[in-house]
Amino acid sequence: MILSGDNAALLEDLYEQFKDDPASVDRSWADYFRELENGHGGRMAFTRAMQLDQIPGGAGDIDRKQLGVQALIASYRRFGQKAANLDPLGLMPSDRAVLDIARYGLSESDFESKFESGIPALGTRTLREIIDWMEKTYCSSIGVEHSYIRVDEERDWLEETMESTANNAPLPTWIKLRLFEKV
Repeated sequence: MILSGDNAALLEDLYEQFKDDPASVDRSWADYFRELENGHGGRMAFTRAMQLDQIPGGAGDIDRKQLGVQALIASYRRFGQKAANLDPLGLMPSDRAVLDIARYGLSESDFESKFESGIPALGTRTLREIIDWMEKTYCSSIGVEHSYIRVDEERDWLEETMESTANNAPLPTWIKLRLFEKV
């Protein structure tokens, strides 16, 4: 992903999110922001990006869109539980504002465009497929709040486990039988 002035607002949002809770952003972004704060690498990365942005065919709309997709995925991971269907009576509206694709420089016209998800189970998919997967994983009838987990390996394991099956792992037969016995 190429960093440029064109996606400065998204980067600022990610950085603010990092300052509030470093565990809430993707590990690669957290590492990058730590390097910035320690005076390593950040200036050079932005300088290279700005130079590439000035070259025809350099950083452009697709890079901004890809950054937007990554930020959207990070928001699903951090805030998806707020949009989960947890109220069986439908009395409390869910909070979906943070998942509005327009906040990330995306629109419905991008639904059929392919983006790298960074999710091993998905790989490169259309925006529509990525959103559907994240909705199933984080916003269905099971809300998952895990950004408070401070140990990177534990949080990453949980994300990978949930995201590999869209948080709908099939239960082994012995568990199904055990549940049936309890009914």
